[in-house]
Amino acid sequence: GAEDSKELFDRILLKEVIHHVPRPRQPLFERLLSSRLAEGGKLLVVTRPQTDIDYPLFSKAKIVWVKNQPRAEDIMEDMTGAGFSDVSFDAFSFLSLMG
Repeated sequence: GAEDSKELFDRILLKEVIHHVPRPRQPLFERLLSSRLAEGGKLLVVTRPQTDIDYPLFSKAKIVWVKNQPRAEDIMEDMTGAGFSDVSFDAFSFLSLMG
């Protein structure tokens, strides 16, 4: 059928995407991603933490930032519910990755 003709991917990268999907629709979005991964495929979600950030934003923009960033726990729960296995979370400081 039409489902069988969909291309499957070994790897999917979401970088700074998940917070653009409205929170109520994230589980549906993640199920869609799961359906597009080949057996043994990997999904990597890169996003900034749901904390106050050290960005040159005005105070109201920072409030909106924190409100719209999903919690890591919610992303992990949704991923597990969408059928992903071996779901894990790691946090890194950008500066620590630079050397």
